[in-house]
Amino acid sequence: MADSNPKWYVFYCRSRSEKKVLEMLTREGYSVCLPLVKELRQWSDRKKKVIVPLIPGYAFIYCKLHEIYSITLLPNIVTVVRIGKEYAILRQEEIDLLNKIIENDISASTQPISVKKGEKVRVINGVLTGQVGVCYYDSENKYITIAIESIGKELKIKILSEDVEVIKETTMV
Repeated sequence: MADSNPKWYVFYCRSRSEKKVLEMLTREGYSVCLPLVKELRQWSDRKKKVIVPLIPGYAFIYCKLHEIYSITLLPNIVTVVRIGKEYAILRQEEIDLLNKIIENDISASTQPISVKKGEKVRVINGVLTGQVGVCYYDSENKYITIAIESIGKELKIKILSEDVEVIKETTMV
């Protein structure tokens, strides 16, 4: 029997059409998570703040398994994302994390998950308290990365040193 419980499935959208997908699917009655952030863009004659997707090319749609096919037939939806043979699904905790970042206007960007040297840290102050990530330095600023493993991305978040604690790795003998 097919799973009838709705989940946050990951869909790949046509380039620069994520907002159209959000509007269309919202009108159709779906819950859509499309985190949008303000970004400063440079043109030859001016700078302007524009609203862009935090994770370009992706829309997270709360739907049932049997609805996936009909969603992929909609304009601007390229495909449902798969990890191997399985559909990519975001956990509710990952959706909640994205919503916290957007609701609290936290400076964030994405990059592919990669293994970097650095300490594993836990956020101890603010709305992201309890989140775990890897800490590293970028010239003058301190960042923490938090993985969203379901889609192979990590968030790069600017955070103060006093807002994180190092997680001591313990080994069992």
